[in-house]
Amino acid sequence: MKTQKTYPVVVQSWDESEAGWGVRSDGYSVHLTEEDRKQYCKEYWDRQPKGPVPHEYFREGGTPYLLDVTAKSYKKLQTLKKEGKVGLRIWNESELDSLRPQDVVKKEKEEWEKKQKALREKAAKEWEERKKLNEKLYGKDYDPNRGWRSL
Repeated sequence: MKTQKTYPVVVQSWDESEAGWGVRSDGYSVHLTEEDRKQYCKEYWDRQPKGPVPHEYFREGGTPYLLDVTAKSYKKLQTLKKEGKVGLRIWNESELDSLRPQDVVKKEKEEWEKKQKALREKAAKEWEERKKLNEKLYGKDYDPNRGWRSL
């Protein structure tokens, strides 16, 4: 398989904060450089109203990180920068993955699914061991989820 050339970009996750509902993840912004990311964030905060904290607003979430994207995605960011935009706002993980080489995304998903399967198998094994121990200690009529079963 031919390896696709990639380019590093800076990704900033964003959170939505809403009174009464709390904080939840709300997408990403993608930038050519760390300086672009800082400028994007500054421009966002400069547009916000001054005064008391609004009922609902967005804020940076977590530490920015580098992500390798395809040449096509990198050129898209360069074009946006020429238009005076220092970032691309995207709203979910699949949009973020669409900027990356798909063979890399596929490999990562396969590895994640393999780890999840191993965790499920481990949990099932531990559950069976716990069930056997409970039966040994309390007898077959004891269910740890419901207590003593009625006979």
